[in-house]
Amino acid sequence: MRCMKRGMDTVVSLRCRSPSPRRGSRNAFPVLEARALADGVVLAHVAADLRVPDGPLAGEIKTLASAVFVRDDLGWLIASFHNTREQQPPGPPD
Repeated sequence: MRCMKRGMDTVVSLRCRSPSPRRGSRNAFPVLEARALADGVVLAHVAADLRVPDGPLAGEIKTLASAVFVRDDLGWLIASFHNTREQQPPGPPD
């Protein structure tokens, strides 16, 4: 069962794990399309191209993400994010 995690501390703790199978990787996030749904609400479709140099995930992983951004007193925040692989990831099958 998966659980939902929230907050910047959670993101940082996940990012700082060592050793990482994605160490040395590069990820690009070009915005393919963005449109306002309402005042202060934007839907964006974003491509992700992850390139991992070596290890069990070595290779390229392409995904397409949808994100809803909302504006508040702190600026723009991500209210919702969903990411979908465009192809089977490299490495051994699940």
